[in-house]
Amino acid sequence: MKMVKRVSYFLLFLLSCALPLVHGSENILLGNAKGNYTQVLVADDAPESTVKIADELATCFKLATGHSLQVNREKDKSPAWPVKLYMGNTRQAQAFKDRLSGKNQDAFTILVNTPQEIIIDANSEKALYFAIFKFLELCNMHFIMPGADGIVTPADKVMQIAPVQLTSVPKFESRLLSWGALPQRPVWQEFAYKHGMRENVRFHHNLHNVFPPSKFAATHPEFFALAGGSRAKPVSDEDSGSWQLCFSAPGSAHAAAERIKQFFADNPGENSYSLGINDSYDQCECANCQVLNEGKKNRLGVASVSESYYLWCNQVAELVCAVYPEKKLGLLAYDGTIDPPEKIKLHPALVPYITYDRYMWLDKERKSSALAHQQAWQQQGVELGYYDYIYGEAYIVPRLYTHHLQQTLQAANECNIKHFYAEIYSAADWHDGPWTYIVLKLLWDPSADVDALLEQWCVAAVGRKAAPVLQKYYENCERFWCNEALQSRWFNRPSMYVFMDFTSRTYLDKLPENFQQEQAELLNEVCVLSNNKKRAALLRQAFDARSQQIESYLEKQRTARMQYRIIRTIDKSVFSDGMGQWSYWQRESSNNDSGGKFQYSKTHGKQAPGSLLTLPEGAKQRPMIFWKNFPAKAGEYYEVTVWCKIENYPRNGEVRLEVKFLQGDEWLDEIYSTLISADISDSNWQQLKCYVKVPAGPQKNIPETLRVHLSTENTDQGAVYWDDFSIKRLMPVK
Repeated sequence: MKMVKRVSYFLLFLLSCALPLVHGSENILLGNAKGNYTQVLVADDAPESTVKIADELATCFKLATGHSLQVNREKDKSPAWPVKLYMGNTRQAQAFKDRLSGKNQDAFTILVNTPQEIIIDANSEKALYFAIFKFLELCNMHFIMPGADGIVTPADKVMQIAPVQLTSVPKFESRLLSWGALPQRPVWQEFAYKHGMRENVRFHHNLHNVFPPSKFAATHPEFFALAGGSRAKPVSDEDSGSWQLCFSAPGSAHAAAERIKQFFADNPGENSYSLGINDSYDQCECANCQVLNEGKKNRLGVASVSESYYLWCNQVAELVCAVYPEKKLGLLAYDGTIDPPEKIKLHPALVPYITYDRYMWLDKERKSSALAHQQAWQQQGVELGYYDYIYGEAYIVPRLYTHHLQQTLQAANECNIKHFYAEIYSAADWHDGPWTYIVLKLLWDPSADVDALLEQWCVAAVGRKAAPVLQKYYENCERFWCNEALQSRWFNRPSMYVFMDFTSRTYLDKLPENFQQEQAELLNEVCVLSNNKKRAALLRQAFDARSQQIESYLEKQRTARMQYRIIRTIDKSVFSDGMGQWSYWQRESSNNDSGGKFQYSKTHGKQAPGSLLTLPEGAKQRPMIFWKNFPAKAGEYYEVTVWCKIENYPRNGEVRLEVKFLQGDEWLDEIYSTLISADISDSNWQQLKCYVKVPAGPQKNIPETLRVHLSTENTDQGAVYWDDFSIKRLMPVK
């Protein structure tokens, strides 16, 4: 705690008499460049964690004014400071407890009742932390991005606040964003906590922690899924991506419940535990699981394990809640478990998070289908959460859809969705601009005015003169994502899927012709008008860092539209006598099974017998690739063609011709790659063709390679035949 220094109370008294304190509607001066005039008081018995929050408020004031606030316990209240700020469960706050009574644990209140008294109280310490940053906003100090450059303090160093009586309660009980394993994750998390991020129910991939392989693989191998004829053998306790449980194994629910009860005994402050499935397609194929699941496919077209999984979850919940009736068990409605069970009602302790990229609700048909699916879940009568995908760094045009998100969250709140989680993966630089800030504000209050939030962010970032120009920049981004992008191959790819393909940049196909030029001009104007040249430069740098990638993609599209003459045929493979020089690859499974099969077909071919054959059964939906390399030079043009025939394929399967580039052993940026997808619904021979220009790699005198991939993915059934491959060197016709 920062203790009171010895000061001349007489001098402070004289200073306080000169303060412009509130009269009627005037603001209360809390501090300025000359000093701070506010004493922060915590309860006499306040824990050190509360004092730490008060100290953080004091530190923020020092950033704003150059002077830290004094923090004391209530018994040490001094007349030397004209304004008293009572923080937390103080005696002074007791008279206002009715404002928080009956509200959730994240509710807080900020009361500026008189010129001499401010009260900040909350229903929990986390809520108190949220409250101080709301208080700072009311004092015109803003946190708009992580790091020092994202802290906006009053230009005149004056911290003041208008009379206010605010009680704030978040609409969603859980408000959690994820940055995965990105290096910028810690700073973004710190930023998000300032704006109310909170996990109240654990739900993520967690079965590898329920049954750590080091403890159970040898003693209970039957707990692990039977797939491809053998039991899963995870490589480590951290492996959550290559295996699942056998949900019908006798004793597994009891073993899980015992571990969970021990967790709650060891961690009495925890209110939830996750039963989320592992991030793997390797669902159990044992006889008991097959009887329970009846060979059904779910809305994604994949094998459903909802009956076996949710029956197991119910059994675990019954055992856990017999001892801990108030605890919650979160889980993922994802992949094989995305549909609700039809034969049972879920235990009320279970909290499913429904996985879906609700940006896709901009398509009315997809929205209608997803809402019907949601209604089926709501008939289960349990708490529900949304799991969303609102990236983020992967998109090289800032992906903003604030109005659509606001409508989605407001509707979710109205139909009693209580929890929200999203993979956001914000960029390490200022590329995403106000997106994460606005998302967090909407998670607290989905009825908030998104236009006002955007204006507030832009004013804080670059000042009032430049703000309207910056607003137009982001409005252009949102207009693109909510209009032109919806007409792209990226948005309209066939089949049902959970999230948009963030690895594809085909949304750029519909980028307006002068979009980049207009955006660059707007940012140039922002740099001229801004009252903070550094922030404006950071925004421009983020734009410039992606402009080359966008231009490379657009050049690739121009390449596809050009007219050519053939210089020579580099390769023509009709596969009449074998695979030739083609190689193949697939990712290994932790089960050490054989995976899918790459074969040569003597019987099938487009015009004559002979073709490459991909058999995905056993691949567990992982990629399978025939590949071949060709030497190439920067600036050369090529036509790449192959014919394929698809049999017995699921609607979410992928069949693709891909052209990628290497320099030496290093892959060039994915922006230079070209991907052509087959029509899964067409069972006839179909041609896949693309035109490519070899990009210039970053290194001099290092040879380049053009690599062709004939790939399949997202299926464990069917067959794909490949024939009549050719690659031709071209010359553009002027």
